[in-house]
This record gives sequence, C-alpha cells and structure tokens, in this order.
Amino acid sequence: MKKIILSLVVASTLAMANNQVELNINNDTVEVNGDIYLNDIYEVSNDSNYYFTASYLSSSQEPGDRQTLVTAGLKILNPFVNDNGLSLGLGIKGVVADNSSQTFAAIPLGLFVKYELNEKIQFNANMNYAPQTLSFSDAKAYREFKLTADYKVLENGYVFVGSRYIKTSYDKSIDLTYDKSMFFGYKVQF
Repeated sequence: MKKIILSLVVASTLAMANNQVELNINNDTVEVNGDIYLNDIYEVSNDSNYYFTASYLSSSQEPGDRQTLVTAGLKILNPFVNDNGLSLGLGIKGVVADNSSQTFAAIPLGLFVKYELNEKIQFNANMNYAPQTLSFSDAKAYREFKLTADYKVLENGYVFVGSRYIKTSYDKSIDLTYDKSMFFGYKVQF
C-alpha cells in the first residue's frame, strides 16, 4: 500500500508537470514531495498561487522500526508581498501516520514563508500545527517545522540543505518524533 501511494504521488506530479518535485534524505529519513500549480488548471485569481501538495515520508530511528507519514493538502502563496522577494502563504493538509502501534490522523493548518535573496539563492520556512480539535483517532496533536536554503544549479533545478522537526502526540501521553535533524536534497521545477 505504501509503495502504491508513493507511486501515485510521484506519477500525478510528473503527469501534471506544473510545479515541482522534491526528494530529500538523511541517515534515517527519506521524503518525496510534490506541488501541483492549480492556477493553470482552474480559473482562479492570479493574485495568489494555488497548489495541491502531497508528500510521503519514511523514517527509521532503529532497525526494524519504520514510521511513515502521508500528507495531501492545499496551500495558497502570494507571489511577492514586497519588492524584496518575500512571499507568505497559508495552507491546510491531511496527515496520516503509521508507526505500527497507534492510529493517527490530523488536519494541520500551515504557514509558509519564502524569501528569494537573488535569482540563485532562496530560503523557505514551513510550520504546520494541528491541536487536539483537529486530531482524530488516537491523535492528540501534530507539529511540523521545516527550514531550507536552496541554491539554483540548473535552469529549473535546486539543491538544498535544511532542518526538519516532526512530532506526533497521542491520547495516551505518547509522543513520537519522526525526524529532528538536518537533511539535503534536490528539487526540480516545471
């Protein structure tokens, strides 16, 4: 089932070929993200950029202990708030976690910040949070923070380094940290 979901995410992103596909890794975690630009598909206001987002994250803290997160959602990003290359956005997504011992589902709200220093270097920050009222099954809360520094190496390709913190909280006072470390990767924009 996990491989099917991952294949669908990657295939749908490549088939639409509208925005970006991202892959990042570290010693314990691999993540695949895809953003599909919706402004070209639907007739929406061009004052903001609308995206369908999907991701698959697999983390293994100890041998034989694999945890996965699957997300899908929508985000809206203003192209530029000012002439300095600063963009702000909001989003919502569904999160399903599988750690083989608890059932977790949440709908976190998200904040996004993008700063383009110049045409080669950009910085991204994402924060997603779901309190108990937006957490279901055995879930109590969801927290995610992600920072990246991107460097353009090709016309539509970036390499990046970043830091991520993802934590799921459960009803029985159990907290699981999926990742809290540095990672590196690349992304291709279409």
